[in-house]
Amino acid sequence: MSTTKRRILILGGHGTLGTAMRHHLSEHASDWEVHAWNRKAQPLAHKETDASTVSQFEQTLLPWLTQHRPHVVFNFAVAGGMCSFEAKAITVDLPVWLADASLELGFRLVHTSSVMVFASDHQGPYTLDTQPSATEGYGLQKRQAEEGILARAQDPRALVTIARLGWQIGADPAKNTMRRFLEDQASQNGGRIRASSMWIPSCSRLEHTVDKLWALAHRDPGLYQIEGNPGLSFADIATKLRSEYGNRPWTIERTEDFVYTQGVYTQGVYTQGVYTQGVYTQRMVDNRLDMPPLFPAL
Repeated sequence: MSTTKRRILILGGHGTLGTAMRHHLSEHASDWEVHAWNRKAQPLAHKETDASTVSQFEQTLLPWLTQHRPHVVFNFAVAGGMCSFEAKAITVDLPVWLADASLELGFRLVHTSSVMVFASDHQGPYTLDTQPSATEGYGLQKRQAEEGILARAQDPRALVTIARLGWQIGADPAKNTMRRFLEDQASQNGGRIRASSMWIPSCSRLEHTVDKLWALAHRDPGLYQIEGNPGLSFADIATKLRSEYGNRPWTIERTEDFVYTQGVYTQGVYTQGVYTQGVYTQRMVDNRLDMPPLFPAL
């Protein structure tokens, strides 16, 4: 009997999601081989070449995919800088190319998208029937990637899953999570954090997210929305996290403004828009996914 292990390949395996996923798989998928792309050793695409991104992916990624013959590929790759070429190449072109490759090589693709496909002036909660509305920036690029993947998904051979994610909550202040944002805000403002009680953000625990992503690799292909927030405001979440992280020296200033922070999802640059009328909910809804409580009752 063959003892060959099934294989998982991860793009973006050293980022916030990728690191958490590799840890999760080490505990829950010990009978699988896991390989992560080493982007420092070999970039996915080069701006300086005249070759198309498709040609570049065929030179860089296709040999890797062919060598390992994966059963599952997770795409968590994000652009590493503000270069517009890299942003489009990694955010739009790469996932669409992977969807094509999954058809040819027969692997299951799990691609992470974002709640940012819905424009910030579009009120939630967002269901699977809500049409993406982003018209610029990162949200538009995520929307374009979704559209390209979903077009390939019309092929009956397709094994592609899109998982929309919100803001990730994790304990490590060095990772790109809500905690780092809170720590940065406190550091820059003398310990003060302005947190809106009128904003219900889309968010989930990092460990819950990777658990669901691994589960989705074994469910029917399609579009899913991973949402962990039952309806808490940003002010409520920040206050609970202050206690959870060891009573951090944060002064939570509850406001009635909605401050939309795009920088969590782009390359470390924060752009803000303030909305002051009514409660703004950014939550997504997907009743097929049973998420654990965001803050379990003690």
